[in-house]
Amino acid sequence: MDPTTAHPSTFTKSPNSQCVINIIPPRETWAEIQSVRTQYIADARCGPHLSFIDPFLLPHFYPEAARLLGEALADMPPIEVRLAKFGHFKHAKSATLFLEPEFNPPGNIHYSMAHAMDDLLARIMAVFPQCDDTVKRGQGKFVAHVSVAKCKNEQQLRSVQAKLEASFRPISFTLKEIYLLHRKGTNPFEVKEVVHFGPPGEHTPPHFGPDSPGDLLTAEQHHPIGRSLVVCGLPNNCTTAQLSALFTTTPPAKAEVILNPNGKPRPLGVVEFDTRQECDEEEARWPAEGREDGVFVRRLWVMVFPDVVGGSCSLNAVKQS
Repeated sequence: MDPTTAHPSTFTKSPNSQCVINIIPPRETWAEIQSVRTQYIADARCGPHLSFIDPFLLPHFYPEAARLLGEALADMPPIEVRLAKFGHFKHAKSATLFLEPEFNPPGNIHYSMAHAMDDLLARIMAVFPQCDDTVKRGQGKFVAHVSVAKCKNEQQLRSVQAKLEASFRPISFTLKEIYLLHRKGTNPFEVKEVVHFGPPGEHTPPHFGPDSPGDLLTAEQHHPIGRSLVVCGLPNNCTTAQLSALFTTTPPAKAEVILNPNGKPRPLGVVEFDTRQECDEEEARWPAEGREDGVFVRRLWVMVFPDVVGGSCSLNAVKQS
C-alpha cells in the first residue's frame, strides 16, 4: 500500500505494542520518577511516560502519518502537565503505583484539565480511527497515568507510596509534541517521527529525536547525551568490560550495562565517549540495521530509554544516591 495515495483510515495498524505514541516528559525531569522506576519496574522500554496510542500504525506509514497529524494539530495549543498526585491499581497478585497527571494549557481557562487530552485524542482519532484501542479501554476518554512502581503486594505499595509522598516534589512540563515510536523486539523505543503542536513557525526544539538537545546539530560539544550511544541486543549476562570491547578503535570513556531491579543485566547498555567526534566515528562503523548477531547502536538522543551512564536508569547509581 502506498501511504501517499491510500486513505489514512486504511493504513495498517500494528498488531502489537512495538508501535505506539507515548507522551514523555523531557529527560531533565526524569530523575525523581525514574530513580524509583529503576528499582521497581523490570524490562522498561521507555522512561517515565503516559501510554497514549497503543498500538499505532506499522512503521511503513510513519512519514505520511506524521505529515497528516501535523496538519491535524496545526492549531493545537500546548498543554501544561503537572505530576503531583499518587494513585494505585490493585491486581490479583500485585499492585501498581502511579502518578495521576493534571492538564491545563497555559492562558486558557476554558480549555482545561482532561478536556485538553480528550481534544488531542479526538484529533488523532479523526485521522486514524482504526487506532482506537485507547478509546475503547477508556470508554471514550483518555485515562492518564504514569506508572512509578510495580509492587509485589499492597504492603510494599503502601511502603513505597508513603516514602515517595514524604519527599516528592511535583513535576511540571509542557506537552508541545508527540512522538511516533517503534521498537525492535524487546528493545527500548526509538523516536521515528516528531509531530509538533501549532503552526511550523512556532515550533520549538523537541525533547527527543531530531533537533532535540542531544542531536548532533544542536548538542553542546561536551554534553553527555551528544556523546553517548545506546547498544541494543547484547548477549545474555553481558558485562561492562564486554560492552566496552565492542568498540575496538576508540574505547568509550564510560560504559554501563542496564540492570533490572533484581540486579540481573539486560541485553542493553549505554556508552559515552570523550568527544562527540569519537562518538560519530564509532557510530559510523556499525551497520545501520545492526550486526548479524542482532547487536545494534543508536544515538541516545533518539531513544526514550535509557538515560546517560550513571543516570536515573542506572540501578547502581540510584541505590548509592
